[in-house]
Formats: sequence, C-alpha cells, structure tokens
Amino acid sequence: MSKITREELLLVFRRLVARFGLDRVTMKELAREAGVSVGTIYRHFENKEALIASIEETWLDHVRARNAQILQREAAPEAKLYDLLVVHAARLSEIVRTDQAAFEMLMGAVRLRYIDHDVVDTRRRIFDDMIDTAAAVMVEGTTAGQLDVADAENTARHFVEAFAEYFSPAAIVSRPHAEVVEGVEGMFEFLMRGIRAR
Repeated sequence: MSKITREELLLVFRRLVARFGLDRVTMKELAREAGVSVGTIYRHFENKEALIASIEETWLDHVRARNAQILQREAAPEAKLYDLLVVHAARLSEIVRTDQAAFEMLMGAVRLRYIDHDVVDTRRRIFDDMIDTAAAVMVEGTTAGQLDVADAENTARHFVEAFAEYFSPAAIVSRPHAEVVEGVEGMFEFLMRGIRAR
C-alpha cells in the first residue's frame, strides 16, 4: 500500500494501540503495519500526539452525532435521556474492556504523558455536549408536560454529572459489566423520580 489516507492511518494506529497500548506503538511500527514509510505518516500527522488528538476528535464527533440523533428521534423525553446516559454508559463499559486504545485514551493520564501543549479535555467536552443534549430534552419534556424541570441547564448538569463514575474507564473496569449496567440503571431511575411530572 504505497498511498494511504489519513483515515486509514488512524485505523491502523487504533488497531495497534488496541493490541499493544500507547507506550509500545511507535511511528516506525505504525509505518511497517500500514505498509508505508515513516515520512508518509509525517505528511499526514506531525507526531504521535497529533494521531492521538485526531482519534479523540473522531470520538467527540461520534458522540455529537449520536446526541443529535437522540434529539431528533421521535420518542418520549425519558426514553431519550435513557439512551443518552444509560445506553452510552453500558456501551462505554463494553468498549473499555475490549479496546486498550479506548481505555488508555479515555484515561486522563494520556494527556499528561503525551501532549505537552494545552488541549481541551475530550472527556469534559463529551460531558458538556451530553449536558446540552440533556437540557434540550428536559425543555422538550417540560413543554410536553412529561417532565417538571424549572432550570433545564442546571438540572441537566447535575443529572449528567451524577453518571461521572459510570463514564470513568478506571471505575468501570474495577467492576463486572453487569454490575455497571445495574448501577447506571438504578441511578437513572433515582434521578428520573425527581424530574417526572406529577
């Protein structure tokens, strides 16, 4: 493979990191696996940090697209909030158990080790987008008389941040997947009791 796209390089990089972890994947190994020269990689990415940042942006774009789909879906507000939080947390629990790349990149330590310039925390950006989505769903639900939320932005922030433990890779892998799902479903039901219209 003499010609390779940026996206193809990212896929090879993710596959290598998923198998071996960030520390063990070098630009030379990436070039060998991709069937290109190291120079070809540098034409697409300045360094390893740029590869990591590109993958994080891809994840953020995926979360934003998923959240936009949840908002546009014809469903009850409670079902939308369930998809936004419970389904997301359950899927994340599966991913971090099977994908070393996802686990390492979602850990805050990655930024400290690999990125020496100011980079906005991807996890925080994902939370902020989820908060915005939850707030929009809460406004929709309150308008429809299904939810009772006076301050959607503030309530959404508290609501989403109550799930922080279930979005932390280290906390997730310390418990069995079934226990994580049970916990996130319990937290969801507990929080919904406070915002359902009576």
